[in-house]
Amino acid sequence: MISEPVRVLEELAVYTPLGIRFWDPVEDRQIRTGLEVTLWPTTTASPLVRAYRTRSDIYAFNGIPGLREQEYPSGDDTAPVGSPPQQRPFVLQVEDNRGRFLPVARQLQLPLPYRGLFPRSPADSPSRATAPGFLLYSAPTRPWPTWLAAVRGELWDFDADRPAAHARLQLRINGRHRGTGLSDDQGRFAVYLPYPALDEPAGASPPPLGQGSLFDQSWPVELTVFYQPGLRQPLTGTPLPDYLSVLSQEAADIWQQAPEDSGPDATWLGTLRYGEELIATTAGLPLPQLLVRPAQFSP
Repeated sequence: MISEPVRVLEELAVYTPLGIRFWDPVEDRQIRTGLEVTLWPTTTASPLVRAYRTRSDIYAFNGIPGLREQEYPSGDDTAPVGSPPQQRPFVLQVEDNRGRFLPVARQLQLPLPYRGLFPRSPADSPSRATAPGFLLYSAPTRPWPTWLAAVRGELWDFDADRPAAHARLQLRINGRHRGTGLSDDQGRFAVYLPYPALDEPAGASPPPLGQGSLFDQSWPVELTVFYQPGLRQPLTGTPLPDYLSVLSQEAADIWQQAPEDSGPDATWLGTLRYGEELIATTAGLPLPQLLVRPAQFSP
């Protein structure tokens, strides 16, 4: 029996209006699994849309409220054509089920004014000229990769007498930026970074004889805290502030010594030793905390 050729009666083009590649700046690689990514309109916390993971581990959305015309465009193209559609504000939230990365949320306008993955610009990358994806920063619960250095601490707001939550931290060694981190809702943070002695191109010569063991090496560290609660923007349906407003905070004051012994400084200074975690604290306090005073905000 000769079978008849299959006839295509109708073709349906489906356009995905939002796709995101998440990136780990510590290990400089894509975060492929373990994330729960949700989206909802800013006017209400529902209806909530969950992202699905594609074969290339991109987190993508379909069924976004108000974007049906963009998801099912007319014509032969797989993307909306014609005049730019009206954009609608949404809240995007990212949580890590494995506790490796801090949860973040940010407002964005959909549909995007361009094709391709979000974000297109390096707005979510305060320490890099370009970013290969949406950067997520380490949670204090993330297991310590022993081949990396670790700087930990607990920030405390001196003025408000409470944890300094959702601060941004920048770590420098010998004047060079080495790592970025965020504090959680309890002010706790963990910044991981390559050891300077190991941060050499492949094929580099071994250290000269007599230089000593790597375990004897140490490096001066400068830690800057960017903390400005008055600048942070609240979002509908989540206790998390807007991610971009967290990254945009100005530098806070930091106490190296207890307030009764000295005034605040612009940076905290410490010494990083190979194979040991560095705990950033204000000396002379009853608890191992790092005191900070928020940057002033003028609306």
